[in-house]
Amino acid sequence: MAAKGDPRAAPILVKVLNTLAVAAVGKNDLDGATRLLDQAQAVGGSPLTTKNLGAVLVAQGSAASFEKAIATLKKD
Repeated sequence: MAAKGDPRAAPILVKVLNTLAVAAVGKNDLDGATRLLDQAQAVGGSPLTTKNLGAVLVAQGSAASFEKAIATLKKD
């Protein structure tokens, strides 16, 4: 997902995607939350996005998710 409009819109989109991801976690939709946070990362992300994505990946509980969480958290 690439931001093609006003560059000032990217931080707002990141905040919205983070908010939607938190709602998805509240519904126990960890896969949906991961997709939303991956989209947020793709348009620029934020430290909050990185933290949220790491937490969701850890919550998924698989070894692959742990590895991805570690790699994600090392980026920032």
